[in-house]
Amino acid sequence: MRFPAIFLTALLMLCGVVFGQTDPAQEKKTEETAKEVQTAGKTKTESEKAVPLEQAEPSGLEVTRAAICMGIDNREPQESAEKFSKDVGKVFCFSHIKGADKQVNVVHKWYYKYKLMSSIALRVKANNWRTYSYKTIAPDMVGEWKVEIVNSENDELLQLLKFLVE
Repeated sequence: MRFPAIFLTALLMLCGVVFGQTDPAQEKKTEETAKEVQTAGKTKTESEKAVPLEQAEPSGLEVTRAAICMGIDNREPQESAEKFSKDVGKVFCFSHIKGADKQVNVVHKWYYKYKLMSSIALRVKANNWRTYSYKTIAPDMVGEWKVEIVNSENDELLQLLKFLVE
């Protein structure tokens, strides 16, 4: 038995399917759902403004000089390099920081092959301040290293230094 086309059209209309047309109330609900953003298990709408990390207020701190080196003498880096021998023993990260209008901490984050090995907080006590940290390097720790110099108040990356132990 064949059903007339009008009967099929009426049946589809009752089911809510009419050749690309939708219920206006359903369209509004779909638009509202699309405006919601799923963030870390919490639903936020457009009216809730989240500030991305890239748009965080700059701190005014500036690393004017930085170096990976073999030592520090009179608060100055000695034997700066980008490659070190596997039996170097210790490697230092020197930072000359300007722009602090109050006491703040910067952090030297030492990474070996993309794994955080240590995080060292260093106090910056004046507008013009030199500081350093060091990492003991075992002979088997060959490969890529990096040190991120970060403002601890807002996680602003101030400087990135890369070096190689071979």
